[in-house]
Amino acid sequence: MYQRSEILIRKQVAIAEEVQRLEAEKRGIALELEAAIKYLQTGTSDGSVRAAIQDLNKLKKDLTTNKRAHVIAAKSHVVIRILQEHGAEGLNTDEILTLVPSFKVELSRKYLTAILVKLRKTGKATKTGRKFYVTQPGTNPRTVTTSNGGPRLKEAAHA
Repeated sequence: MYQRSEILIRKQVAIAEEVQRLEAEKRGIALELEAAIKYLQTGTSDGSVRAAIQDLNKLKKDLTTNKRAHVIAAKSHVVIRILQEHGAEGLNTDEILTLVPSFKVELSRKYLTAILVKLRKTGKATKTGRKFYVTQPGTNPRTVTTSNGGPRLKEAAHA
């Protein structure tokens, strides 16, 4: 056990040194990039150069932002796609969960339920019984047509 602890301490120190080296390299790259962009901004008034600089800034922002938001959106899109492709007769959560792996996404039942609740709240999906359906674009499932032809909000289920 003593030897294992010694190995772990040495690994921890090596990793800390590597992190410091990478941080220094990151700072150097950031300074060089900032200098290059400033040079390009002040050195020319060409519109294409400005557009290229904006593209670089957008690329930097896209690559440095939190990837979790993209993953969440991707999972929601997978659920919507499943409902669009296979949900003409409606799908329950078990059926959706069996189709999810074909999209190479991992999704728990709890997370799927959260996605379906959000899709229902935003009007992108409806639920009838235990089956979920995707709504048609431009329609609001929370409205019904009145006898005079005008739309009105459905009564809340709990009211």
